[in-house]
Amino acid sequence: GVAAAPVAPMLAVLRAAALQLGGLRVPLDAPLREYQAEVRKGVRYPIHGGIGDVDGVSNALHTKSPLTGQGYGGVAWGTSYVQLVSFDDHGPVARGLLAYGQSTGPASPYYEDQLPLYVSKQLVTLPFTREQIDADGNRQQTTVSEK
Repeated sequence: GVAAAPVAPMLAVLRAAALQLGGLRVPLDAPLREYQAEVRKGVRYPIHGGIGDVDGVSNALHTKSPLTGQGYGGVAWGTSYVQLVSFDDHGPVARGLLAYGQSTGPASPYYEDQLPLYVSKQLVTLPFTREQIDADGNRQQTTVSEK
């Protein structure tokens, strides 16, 4: 249960939030994906996450504008790199992605390349062993030296 002292303030905050949503004509049971999204190259991507510094959400997201009846004004910043590592009988198994894409340049083909994966909560298996790295058909090696 909940201690009696915080009940009244919690109900007051809940009432204020419900009134704010009502004023914006946002239904109380509206899915977040209908109001929180990022548009890239004309495609709307519903984005999961929330303010991470206040309520402990580890999938942090801050929007460009406050909530309106049409939603938030896109993502200002948030989770950018996600990686999960587990172990099997052969060693580490790493999966991850760059949430909004591999490039910040809108003209790049990599601008939103991983965003659909992030939205659907799918991670890419990352090469870990020398054999896995060498087997990557997109692998490039560059040697940098000082002169």
